[in-house]
Amino acid sequence: MSVAPPRELMRCTQLLREGKLAECKVSLMQLLARFPGDVPVMRVAVQCLGELGEHHAALYQAKRLLAMNPRDAGIVMSVARLHARVGEMDPALRGMDEAGKLGLVEAMIEAAEMRLGSGRVVEGLRTLESQRDLMRRAAAANANAAAVIARCALVEAQLQLALGDVAACLAACERVQAAEPDVAIAIRALQANCTNYLADVSIADSYAAHRRFGEVVEAIYSAPEQNVAGVVRDANRAIRIGVVSPDLRTHSVACFAEPMLRQLFSHRDQFDVCVYHIAGVEDEVTKRLRAFARVWRHMPYQGPAEIASVVAADGVDIVIDLAGLTNTLGVSVLAHRPAPIAVTYVGYPNTCGTSRIDYRLVDSMTDPVDADGGADRATAVEQLVRIDPCFLCYTPPGDAPNVAESVLGSGEIVFASFNAVQKINKPLAELWRDVLDATPGSRLLLKANGLREADAVTTVAKRLAAWGLPMERVELVGATRTRAEHLAMYAQVDVALDTYPYHGTTTTCEALWMGVPVVVLAGDRHASRVGISLLQAVGRREMVAQTRAEYVQIASSLAKNASKLQKIRADLRRNVSESPLCDEVAFGERLRSNLRDMWRNWCERAKES
Repeated sequence: MSVAPPRELMRCTQLLREGKLAECKVSLMQLLARFPGDVPVMRVAVQCLGELGEHHAALYQAKRLLAMNPRDAGIVMSVARLHARVGEMDPALRGMDEAGKLGLVEAMIEAAEMRLGSGRVVEGLRTLESQRDLMRRAAAANANAAAVIARCALVEAQLQLALGDVAACLAACERVQAAEPDVAIAIRALQANCTNYLADVSIADSYAAHRRFGEVVEAIYSAPEQNVAGVVRDANRAIRIGVVSPDLRTHSVACFAEPMLRQLFSHRDQFDVCVYHIAGVEDEVTKRLRAFARVWRHMPYQGPAEIASVVAADGVDIVIDLAGLTNTLGVSVLAHRPAPIAVTYVGYPNTCGTSRIDYRLVDSMTDPVDADGGADRATAVEQLVRIDPCFLCYTPPGDAPNVAESVLGSGEIVFASFNAVQKINKPLAELWRDVLDATPGSRLLLKANGLREADAVTTVAKRLAAWGLPMERVELVGATRTRAEHLAMYAQVDVALDTYPYHGTTTTCEALWMGVPVVVLAGDRHASRVGISLLQAVGRREMVAQTRAEYVQIASSLAKNASKLQKIRADLRRNVSESPLCDEVAFGERLRSNLRDMWRNWCERAKES
């Protein structure tokens, strides 16, 4: 078998290192035409095509490699990854499992990660458990055994949180003694995020956990001196806005990102929008959102330093992260200080804990103003900017069915929560039990993506029963195939019960849009005050309870009053559509004004320094 000249292959490798992917691809295809069986050329081609996003072509070359080297664990793993990138999860999982059996410890862990990403949470935990001994042996033979063990613990923690077991998530995090930077950041993020779900965590303890996360980020990414020499310090010029997000696709965050992007783009003479989409998946929602950015960069597999360098090279003035600690890549990008001003918004209900982010967008309901400013200092590292009356602007789903006219049609009262299972804790289960006890003939419908697997339903049901919920009156339902089917399920619901202390956001907006009243328990921090902001915005503050007893009373009274429920159901969609929550133009004016103020303040400070 003839092989490619080493000098020509070296040139392709150099082009790949320099990021000249299109030129590299041309050279590689020419080499493969001349030397179709050259393994090193095929390996470089797989990498180049993958980095170009041409995953089907990369998969074709990887399969050719695999046919020639069926016992090469690295190639098996590469093929599995590419199957995942083209959406073929079953062969991806089979391949990753096979690579693990061939002794590749990274594949064993990645097999569990893939199951997490595809909603097979219990299956993912079983994957880790079944291969634990094999992983220990493989890790022991690995020069970086501690890092392998840490990553395994991280994945287990993520799986436990997805299954709603916050305590088990934290226990897995505690087992990590040493970790590589990305794992250390992810562990601290999980530990901080868990404080949002637990009812007995104080504001001070939650803040401390987030600050620990921020300190790890700052230690790992030492802040470079900001290169602002070329920045034009003109407070009135057009501002270049960079938006970093993994969720500009079919995702709850997109419901709130769309009006933001549209309103900035509609004033593109003053706001030049550049988007950095860091998710692997792009879909029809992405296609719609692309229209609201002058520059759209899909960067699903790049690290924070690389993304930050692109943001800086694009000359961004204000960079906005839309994920917070739910996906720390954006925060890590902002930690590199790629722009004069860094902002976090919408995707996370707490501080990001790092001084590398300047502002966080909230409102006076979610984060009330303290007389001496003490509340801000105690809850956020960032400066809080309040976009009143509501920091959110909601895009109602275009495929939503009409509001169901019938209420109590089944002859029984149905309470429901469509929030994530990790938002359910023991005090909340006891509160919902009290609602059921106060409302004879009622039942509770719980729907969540984390309930896709039958074993997950069994696990969660046992936990809820141990917490006191009468499971004979509770129905657990997993994800529906489509969003339209999901929204149609609200026709079965009389009253929605919000979670506590971590309120729903998109779920509350959806319920209201579908004509279902939502009962909210007010708390003392952003995560447990978002529901107040939403209900006040739509003129339904009477659904906000200040105490647990009032929560039970509001929910039960609503459920027992059929005529009142019917009136609410008939009015709610109009209430929402005519409210500040959907007043995109007014929201856009407030947002642009606040961004302009941030820029003006920076220009003034820069002139003084």
